[in-house]
Amino acid sequence: MKKIPFFALAVSLIHNLAAQNVGIGTTEPQNKLQVHGSLLVTVPVSSTSTPPTAGQTHTLINGNSFNFQTSDATGRVYDPGGPAGNYLANLTANAFFPGLTNPGVELTVESMDLGTGDSLIIKSSATGTTLMAVGNGYTITGKWVFNSSSVYLLFKSNADGNTGAGFSLLLKKLQNESSMLQEADGFVGNTFFFDVKTGVFRSGTISNALRGDKSVAMGSSAVASAAQSVAIGTGVTASGIFSVAMGYNTIASANFSTAIGSETGASGETAVAMGNNTIASGSSSTSMGSSTTASGIAATAMGSSTIASGNYSTAMGRTTIANGNYSTAMGSYVSTNNFDGALIIGDNSTTTILNIATANSFRARFDGGYRFFTSAAAINAESCQLPAGGNAWVTASDSRLKEKITIADGEDFLKKIATMKLGSWNYLSQNPLKQRHYGPMAQDFYAAFGKDEFGTIGNDTTINSADFDGVNLIAIQALEKRTQKIEQLEKENNALKQQQQITNKEIEDIKTKLLKLEIILSRNQK
Repeated sequence: MKKIPFFALAVSLIHNLAAQNVGIGTTEPQNKLQVHGSLLVTVPVSSTSTPPTAGQTHTLINGNSFNFQTSDATGRVYDPGGPAGNYLANLTANAFFPGLTNPGVELTVESMDLGTGDSLIIKSSATGTTLMAVGNGYTITGKWVFNSSSVYLLFKSNADGNTGAGFSLLLKKLQNESSMLQEADGFVGNTFFFDVKTGVFRSGTISNALRGDKSVAMGSSAVASAAQSVAIGTGVTASGIFSVAMGYNTIASANFSTAIGSETGASGETAVAMGNNTIASGSSSTSMGSSTTASGIAATAMGSSTIASGNYSTAMGRTTIANGNYSTAMGSYVSTNNFDGALIIGDNSTTTILNIATANSFRARFDGGYRFFTSAAAINAESCQLPAGGNAWVTASDSRLKEKITIADGEDFLKKIATMKLGSWNYLSQNPLKQRHYGPMAQDFYAAFGKDEFGTIGNDTTINSADFDGVNLIAIQALEKRTQKIEQLEKENNALKQQQQITNKEIEDIKTKLLKLEIILSRNQK
């Protein structure tokens, strides 16, 4: 009869324990499991229980370095003084315990006593991360686990003669024993787990899709089916190796691809799609913004409704199309029209698409005109402009922007022009059958007009079109003055001609009268 109450008590105790919360680091847990402090979850590991052999036991030697065998599962290292006795001053020695397939190394400090200024540095490799640094006054023994398949030991003692008893270190390779573990399973609804065997992390409403090794999926129906992929959000899928999908209904299906935002897709290897309804299907392509598509190799589409379908093309702005290889479309409603190497820029003045007409060309549309400034001050005097509706460049010539004005000697300009070599020519790089030109040489132009009383005008390799026009106008003005003189001389000459005609007529009249007089006198003499 006494067994029945005992059984009832045991059942009651088990029931109460099952209903209680469990606390680690706290005596008043408010949840089923509550941890105050760090929490570490790792794979189960094992190491050899066999002590190091004589061949696996080494004493550091000053000025030398030695390596354990790669096959060594364990090893012991002594300071240069050996198992007994202090080490000497002014020593340097190192040793390397190489890894193989082991994920970590266990270090047991069996003894430790260093003198002032002496040190023992433990690193993952000769040039790797420092895992542990020991100096004088450190005598703690114990075990440390390093997340490194190998360790490199570097010991130094200084020259002050203050040495210590040294150290004894036991090294063991840690082997991964997770292969026999069962993968996390049996979950329903909102779930949180880390699968030590596969390195998989999941949180939220977990999808039943395949889980890639060392992948991460968080949110609602997030799928990370490829190795080392990451999926965070709702309805997101990372199915490419090393891919990332984040946000809402994003898909990163290619290796190394990234899809972030809403309804984005990265199907090209190393491609990136970000924003809303963007597609990066070309290898190494980038699509950002809203409803953009980058389908060419290394293509970039940014903004809204832009398309970069040419290889190495770029489309930016709104409703721009870069469908030629190496082409660029920027602004609004412009297209490279399948021409390679083209660049086109458009303003926001129309919804009619402007197309490029030839390959490797530049075309731009700016309804308000163009202005280029040639100084940081961006003042009108240092700029040129193509006004709205214009078809030629204009330069600033407002008298209010000018100073030190001098009047040119037009006759002198005409004399200088008369001595210049003028004719036709072509540039060295041009086809003389199709690309001939008329005009002066810059050296002659600069020699004739490159200086005035205030300073320098231009240079000896180029001719400024505004200066060229100015020289022409000065010469034309001088010719006009000559023309006025010629006209005056012509008037005077015409007046002289008229006077000469009158004089000639008077002479003729006198001649006629004299002839008549001679006839009368001749008759009278008879």
